[in-house]
Amino acid sequence: MKEKKSLSIYIFWIIVVFYLDPGGYLNSNLSPSGRTIFSFVSLITVFLIFNFYYRNSKFNILSLEFIKGYILLMLIWMTYYFVIYYGYNNSEGFPGVFNMVLRNPNIFFKSLIVIPIAYFSTFSLNSFFRILIWSTIIIGLFFIVTTFTGINLMDTWRADRNMGSAKRSFMYGYGLINFVIPIAISIWFLKFKMNKKVLFAALMASVIIMITVYRRDMVGVIEYIVIISIIVNYIQKKFFLHSFSKYLNLKNIVIASIVLIMLSVYASNFLNSTTKLVMGTLGSIGLIENTESVSRTDNARMSLTAKVGIIKAIKDNFYTGTGFDPVWMTGDGGDDKWEGSDYIFLAAFAMYGIIGLLLFLPFYIISFNIIRSILKLIRSNNRLIYIYNHHLEIPVIIGIASAAEILKNMIEYPNWFSPIGAIDYSSKYFIFFGLLLGSYYNLQLKFKKLNS
Repeated sequence: MKEKKSLSIYIFWIIVVFYLDPGGYLNSNLSPSGRTIFSFVSLITVFLIFNFYYRNSKFNILSLEFIKGYILLMLIWMTYYFVIYYGYNNSEGFPGVFNMVLRNPNIFFKSLIVIPIAYFSTFSLNSFFRILIWSTIIIGLFFIVTTFTGINLMDTWRADRNMGSAKRSFMYGYGLINFVIPIAISIWFLKFKMNKKVLFAALMASVIIMITVYRRDMVGVIEYIVIISIIVNYIQKKFFLHSFSKYLNLKNIVIASIVLIMLSVYASNFLNSTTKLVMGTLGSIGLIENTESVSRTDNARMSLTAKVGIIKAIKDNFYTGTGFDPVWMTGDGGDDKWEGSDYIFLAAFAMYGIIGLLLFLPFYIISFNIIRSILKLIRSNNRLIYIYNHHLEIPVIIGIASAAEILKNMIEYPNWFSPIGAIDYSSKYFIFFGLLLGSYYNLQLKFKKLNS
């Protein structure tokens, strides 16, 4: 199957990659109304491009089982969202049909974009791959130059980490930048040839995490490694810890010990700060307790009951939730401490109620079924992947990396229901879903052709 290339397809993938605003240029330069206009223009553009290609295509993506299941799920979910959450339960009163549409560009974009992404991933995944890699490299370099030289290539802001002398520097948007990390890890574990641009992009993403000092993202890298190693071992019919065991040898242990000794002698301040960060990170995910580095906030994030304000909101609105309230979108959560971004699962429970969560739960069920299907497909055709890796490498890598992103969200308790959470980056989970689905169909068509 030949890769489709055209200016309109590149425009489609550019919109997908830049919709979540990597580098924060839209967030720092556009007003809220400007961002709303951008969202609707983006949605209209991608569907015009999709409609143009779909009308002339023999690939009827709308008839496929997973797509039909997803469309039914979204119809049910969006009905609940607009009728109950944003309509009947709106704390500001019924907003009217016009305002319902105008004030919810993201819910339309992320819910609808899955189908065009799945379609174009089937025929033009290489274009997405190139745009993502190059945009990550450029934005990463801009961020590093801005942070360390003072040359203002983008707007950033800084804050203390409250751990030694560590400082945090932030961009106003991160987009899909971190996605290059599971991509690079997938290439490494599959033993494909590592393209230098991919390696450099993964390095840029890692440096951004280090500069930002996001413990959640640091732990995320470890989660990527564990999840992808298990996936690759399953595909290659090996013991699920095989990828780890081969690195636990005397040589690597000695090298790691020497590095730690040198750091303790020549960079004690750095090591002390890093130790505090690691201890706090382990505490924040519940692996250690009773240490000074584990803050009350970290413990509260992992607790089901510590956030009294959110728990009260759940108890008072158990079935249908609080409905829309702008307080969920603020950093401090207002007087009731309804903090939506730090306590994603609890906030989603409080906002949508148990009915809302149960209605959206099939998203995870469908996602898991797709992951199982694509891994079984790759496993049964593993030999062909290395014979025809030039044609199969990209969809295999993107499929595994997307599966890792979704599985990672499934196992991270505080971040459950992130796709509908009170966070700016919730759309990325729908993008990963679309890429996963498109990679599956891409490989189905290619394996069918190669086996015929």
